[in-house]
Amino acid sequence: MKSRQYRPHFVLGDPEQETAVVAPGNVLTEQYLGVQIDDGPDEFAYGEEIVVLARLLYWEGTPNGFYDGLVPGATFTIREGARIVGHGVILAS
Repeated sequence: MKSRQYRPHFVLGDPEQETAVVAPGNVLTEQYLGVQIDDGPDEFAYGEEIVVLARLLYWEGTPNGFYDGLVPGATFTIREGARIVGHGVILAS
């Protein structure tokens, strides 16, 4: 595994969600949790299940409880802005 340093957001919720929740005025209403994917496979195929190491980007300076939902068993979608690019489940914390 190489260092990835990919920085998407995780949004807790249904991993089968297909679109972001957007309010009038094109405002995203979900809580976006900044993460950095540090390690993962060098290559993988579309649809293939993989395991990665995600680090919390804004742990320092965030309100208490901001990342509290990221616990083993929690499901999430992976976002690049409003675009959902993947989904997953927290295996360990």
